[in-house]
Amino acid sequence: MKPYLFFLFFILISCANQKVLEQNEVVIISDTPEISSNEEKTFKKKKIIVSKELENEIKTIVVSYAGWGCPYPQWVTAKNKRRYERKKSNIHNFFYHIEPCNKSIASPFDLVKDINAYKYRLTGYYYKEKQYIHEEGEQAPARTFCYHKIEAIKK
Repeated sequence: MKPYLFFLFFILISCANQKVLEQNEVVIISDTPEISSNEEKTFKKKKIIVSKELENEIKTIVVSYAGWGCPYPQWVTAKNKRRYERKKSNIHNFFYHIEPCNKSIASPFDLVKDINAYKYRLTGYYYKEKQYIHEEGEQAPARTFCYHKIEAIKK
């Protein structure tokens, strides 16, 4: 019985000290390396506040799924794919995260069986700041598109 009480007490204490944020903010705690004078890397917790504010202009983009198999941005426009293949630089400059504006909107994975046989026309808004997708191993935030309309287009 005592281990359960300890666990319950720990949960209550850890949740009670949460900072109340504005509705459009998310707090990310990340490990960031610091180089000391003897060049050893140490990691320090860094708090980053990311705005969830959307841009004002509505956009329609056509993207394809890259399927990297790791926590990188997975969606790319045809133009950005060509640019990435030429430059082979930071993936976060060319690929996007996408997310529905609310839970009632379908994901591309819900629309078709073979996700790679289709392109997707999305209508919505970009976030003003790059966003994290909160997956283990994520390296950096990426440009994120919040869509309210989705259409699958056969390639």
